[in-house]
Amino acid sequence: MVSIREAVFDDLDDIKVIFKFIFDQSIFAGMTYDESTIQRYFVMLSNYDLGYMKVVEDKGIIVGALAGTVTPNHFGIPCGVDMFNFSRKGTDLLIKDFVNWAKDHGAEFIQITDYTQKPRYEKLLARIGLVPVGTHYSIGR
Repeated sequence: MVSIREAVFDDLDDIKVIFKFIFDQSIFAGMTYDESTIQRYFVMLSNYDLGYMKVVEDKGIIVGALAGTVTPNHFGIPCGVDMFNFSRKGTDLLIKDFVNWAKDHGAEFIQITDYTQKPRYEKLLARIGLVPVGTHYSIGR
């Protein structure tokens, strides 16, 4: 049975492994992965009122994590934004938890980033009620 809980400092090594895995599967593969950045995000989000850092456990093993925040976008609209998210199990529960948390913290718009571009993940997001909006542009790839 999977469960979602607040991340604690002892989870950091597991979180780094999870985020390295999704980094390597993402549009950023081949670029430099910096574990110290993950640690800074972890410390910042764990201690910030509008920071979200939770893990998914399955039988006591961490199988997923989501880091996010609520912040105004360039138009001043409060947005719930995920920075990293991945889970081998309970992904829908984790994303629903973040969406509810973000709404409870004033978000008027929720953004979940799909770093994988895989149809299965897109279907999962659609089942939760998230729809593709806008266009993604990048440089360097």
